[in-house]
Amino acid sequence: MQYQEEKTLVTDEIRSFLDGRYICPHEAAWRILDFPIHERNPPVMILPVHLENMQTAYFKEDSCLKDVVRNPGFAISPLLGWFNRNKDTVIRDNENQSNSENETGGLDLTYIDYPSKFWWDKTAKWWVLRHRSMSKTIGRLVFVHPSTGELFYLRLLLCHQKGCMSYEAVRTVSGRVYPNYRSACHALGLIGEDKEWMTAFTEASQWATSSQLRSLFCHLLLFCEVSNPLALWETGWRKMSEDLLYKINANVFVIPMHITDFHLQQQLLFELEKILRSCTPSKSVADFHLPLPSEVVVALLENRLLLEDTCYDKELLQNQHQQIPMSEDSTTISTLEYGCSGGALQGDSIQILGQKKDQGHIKSILTISNCYTISGYADYACAEPDEYQNWIGKEIYISVGNASSIYRIPDTGIIPTTSFHFISKSQIPDYVKQAPECTNVLENFDRNLIEATPAPTVLAVTNAKIMTVAGALKVGTTSASHVYINPSIPETAALLDRFMRNCTSRSACKGPPTPLHDINEKPYS
Repeated sequence: MQYQEEKTLVTDEIRSFLDGRYICPHEAAWRILDFPIHERNPPVMILPVHLENMQTAYFKEDSCLKDVVRNPGFAISPLLGWFNRNKDTVIRDNENQSNSENETGGLDLTYIDYPSKFWWDKTAKWWVLRHRSMSKTIGRLVFVHPSTGELFYLRLLLCHQKGCMSYEAVRTVSGRVYPNYRSACHALGLIGEDKEWMTAFTEASQWATSSQLRSLFCHLLLFCEVSNPLALWETGWRKMSEDLLYKINANVFVIPMHITDFHLQQQLLFELEKILRSCTPSKSVADFHLPLPSEVVVALLENRLLLEDTCYDKELLQNQHQQIPMSEDSTTISTLEYGCSGGALQGDSIQILGQKKDQGHIKSILTISNCYTISGYADYACAEPDEYQNWIGKEIYISVGNASSIYRIPDTGIIPTTSFHFISKSQIPDYVKQAPECTNVLENFDRNLIEATPAPTVLAVTNAKIMTVAGALKVGTTSASHVYINPSIPETAALLDRFMRNCTSRSACKGPPTPLHDINEKPYS
């Protein structure tokens, strides 16, 4: 209706008809036949669905928050009331109380069927049995989009699980409690195998770039009903990360660059996390049961210096390690341990040296006739013993201090007594079937045993110091080392002459005849 300048009322019937509410043919026929239109039969009750501690609570605007929180029924929803009602039914059945409601007390009903026999008392926050069943009330769960994740799978389970008393009971299938609702749905056979999403991703991977595939992957997670995101991830993570490997190689100067699958997956998860975070509403890979990217690994991949220093070909090193043979009794593996060497025994004891300022600390730890594990030591050659040194007439000795770690070995029976000798790694495959190898060194090598091996031994070194120089493994000798050169091989004659000219045999250090003092004796002067 419009008012003209003369203030006269004008009725526009056409516009009024167009602006009128649309009445469908069914409702029009209902009106024509004079049927009641302000009631529904059967009645429908909308049932809320929510995760644990995420229900909606209502209270008056002028209510005191303390009084609201203290109210025991404040946060009780129909779903929680269903749990509580089932608990109460089970307790009364266990107490052998009479059950006048029905044979099962509602334990045979799902959450969606519960309104057919019970009605929800909003004031008491309790499900009450219907005494009159004039019309069967239908329960309907609120709509939940599949992209919400666990909430969607909870809604799906509530349509099938009966007599649940907690959220944990909803996730229980055949007596097994599943970690999440999605896996419980999969156990019940309520979700498919994602074949259509697998096919769509596989077809797109034939022509799409890696960046486009990452966007497609996130789109499938957000807007499609992917029941098993981890399986979809395992299918296409290599295709989605092809450009990431190129970018990493472009930022470093080491060629070839060896990046493990684990590090590449961490970088890809980081890129997917950024895409999901930029969506509205914001999501995370953890919402789809995918592992979160490690911040340490991502920082490593973004640091060029660390990448260049750790670009090892781990597969090649693993293959070389597997080629090293086992000993005959299959109890020890022949591996070269870097940066450490076993201390050789000389008879039944070993010489321990320490500076005068450290002797009080050393003496409080070491005791005669005991065995110790010592780390953080050094071995030095000493031509003449100082006044604070005590000798037991042995060539082999080590130097310890406050930085050394010394632990007593209570059971000496666990100490291995095998010996070993070094060979080149390139010779190991040809040497496998000729002689056993082991690296547990706690005594001098047996010359007769070495000479009796099928393959001739060129050089044997004990008490060697293993180190890495310019990226290569080097074996150096110390004052406690023993070197054995096989004189039966003609090719070693020149090496033996050179060794004898440059090295002179060293006799045991001469010192006071008194042995290392016992802990109960008087301290050092």
